[in-house]
Amino acid sequence: MSQPDHIIVGSGINALVCAAMLGGKGAKVLVLERNDRIGGCMRTEEITAPGFIHDVMATTFVLFITSPAFAALGADLSRHGLEFCHTGTPTGVLRPDGSHAVLSTDRAANIAALNAIAASDGDRHADDVGGIERNAGLLFGLLGGSLWSYPTAKLLAGDAWRRGSRGLAAFLGEALVPARNWLESTYQSETIRALWAPWVLHAGLGPEDAFSGQIAKVIAFALEAAGAPIVKGGAQNLLAAFEALITERGGVISTEADVASIILAGGRATGVRLASGETVHAKKSVICSVTP
Repeated sequence: MSQPDHIIVGSGINALVCAAMLGGKGAKVLVLERNDRIGGCMRTEEITAPGFIHDVMATTFVLFITSPAFAALGADLSRHGLEFCHTGTPTGVLRPDGSHAVLSTDRAANIAALNAIAASDGDRHADDVGGIERNAGLLFGLLGGSLWSYPTAKLLAGDAWRRGSRGLAAFLGEALVPARNWLESTYQSETIRALWAPWVLHAGLGPEDAFSGQIAKVIAFALEAAGAPIVKGGAQNLLAAFEALITERGGVISTEADVASIILAGGRATGVRLASGETVHAKKSVICSVTP
């Protein structure tokens, strides 16, 4: 392709969404991936028997299918072969002593089932996921925006006006509670704690990390609302759909292209230098979506 408008470094889910969205607006995009395949933490492998595939990293895509990005791209990705498989019982836990819990996509059923395990634990679950619903505007606005920006400042100011500065401070303080503290102070049952404890790891946080409790609640809400969809044929088919859509929109994806450095001119990023020594320049921007 001729000089691209945008260079995107990395090819994980965020990079692919970015490339597809920019391509949909008519921009020419070049995606550079240092590995021999795209996908970042999305990878499908035959690790047990020939023809028997496993998603060895990212498996479920509930936060993707509930995102604005999927609302914008879902129909086109489906046109390129993407199909999700769903179930009414997205997750569960089985402990060594045989105790267990299963989550469904029916809130009333979940409340009853968790209350049967430990009195009032189901009601506490309802409070937790209900809190996500009640605070969705603020919470997802913060998660989806740049922290130090005018839109975020406007969002916080508006919320402070509605609930008062003390109310906003209380919400933010509660949101920073680690997952371990949240689970141990909220649920009586060790089984129910075990049901939720692993999920925060999917967001790259540990159970003692600040904000991990809030993220665990977000995931609990998403699992109950939308299940734990997996890609039919493996995550490789999601990647194939993205690759087809990006290419259809005029983009180019280059693998085994290891970006060694960013080229700067006049205080802005204007291109990249590859490990091979090759330089590539962009007309508008260089966007990096890689592990720091």
